Amino acid sequence: MLSLAPPEMDTSPIMAALAAAPTASATPPRTACPPTQHLKALTGARFLAAVLVVAYHFLRVPVAPEPGPLHVATQALNNLISSGFTGVSFFFILSGFILAYTYVVPTRGLRVTPRRFWLARVARLYPIYLLALVVAFIPYLGWGASSAQSCLGTPVSAAPHHAAVTGGAAIFMVQAWLPCAMRWNPPAWSLSAEAFFYLLFPLIALGIARLRRCHLVGAAIGAWGVTLALSLAYLVLQPDAGVQAGWASRYWSWILYSDPLARLPEFVMGAALGRLFLERRVTSRPRNLLNPHVLAPLAAAAIVMTLCLDIVPDVFYKIVALDPLFALLVYSLAFGVGPLASLLSLPQMVLLGEASYAVYILHWPIHLWFGHIADALPLPASLWPPSRPAPFAVYLCIVLVAAVLSVRYVERPAQRALKKVFERWTSLPARTSVVGAPHTLYRANKAIAKCDDAMYPAGR
Repeated sequence: MLSLAPPEMDTSPIMAALAAAPTASATPPRTACPPTQHLKALTGARFLAAVLVVAYHFLRVPVAPEPGPLHVATQALNNLISSGFTGVSFFFILSGFILAYTYVVPTRGLRVTPRRFWLARVARLYPIYLLALVVAFIPYLGWGASSAQSCLGTPVSAAPHHAAVTGGAAIFMVQAWLPCAMRWNPPAWSLSAEAFFYLLFPLIALGIARLRRCHLVGAAIGAWGVTLALSLAYLVLQPDAGVQAGWASRYWSWILYSDPLARLPEFVMGAALGRLFLERRVTSRPRNLLNPHVLAPLAAAAIVMTLCLDIVPDVFYKIVALDPLFALLVYSLAFGVGPLASLLSLPQMVLLGEASYAVYILHWPIHLWFGHIADALPLPASLWPPSRPAPFAVYLCIVLVAAVLSVRYVERPAQRALKKVFERWTSLPARTSVVGAPHTLYRANKAIAKCDDAMYPAGR
């Protein structure tokens, strides 16, 4: 059983750095490295969410004729896959949770300077993100993948769509603000939203750091209330009334789904819960009112039931219904106790979870290559199209192998190289934090950065 007391950490490098660093002012510098550890269960859960999104995009399960148990099983699986877009909501909540858990100091705000935080996020996300753009370059321009796409129901030829605009938006991660520019690697729109969340996170951290427990719960509920209000507004106003198209091809429907401002409440919800979890672990023993042994399986079962039974068919109300369940699941799994957390903490699940970001960002470009190559092969009809279960299994294995290899040979080396470059940029004699208190000197800040490296696998 995982102890709920704060784990011991070797803080000698930090103490040595602080002892050697001269005092910058009478205000105590923020140098404490919080007692954090790798949240393995959450890392394993990331893999399941990523696979759900991949299946939503490219897997179609035929429903068996009714009646009979086979019909019930295939219908439930089909409902689960068709709701795979909700995995993005899980990622947004988890991202806010992990960042608050890693970077927020209670009552003070961000544990590092905003610049150091932003550079760390660039080093984490951009290498694989850029690799995905490179992998998608030939299919997008050379094979005409862009010409086969549409922009919110409008043919590309009639849309304000241009390769240069799309490429520039993708490179600078602003495509979520330009719906018709999400063409190069469409799933990357969520990374554009994440970039916006990261930009605001120093202010969010400052806000949640000073909240008490009851106020943190209120902040999480209030963030969920904003998502509910947006969904109710869409239902009442019906801005897409009369549009005969799927929800992802209706203008206002897609804007409400993909706009970073509309998805910000999910990130804030996760950040408030991450701050609550950190406060709970540091200041007191958890009470048994919400036992994570029981809460995690119950939340997971409720999520699976909601998806498989299609209890809430509307896309936005499905997100509204699932966000609190995702939040409870993330919060309870973070304790790392119970059978579900143990299963998700297996080394194999952790390995795949650490590659989940690469799985998510690479799966669309790899599918373009997979389909193009498979079209040239004399495959029997039973093995084609690639949305059938058998070819999808082959495709998924290719994605997983490519993701694991890219993490080892691209992401981590590039991240280390970028961190060295950024370290030179940030090697100033002293800093001022977002709350105005002097930061530690450079040597102390380097020691704290070692704690960031130790915790880094927990982040998305």
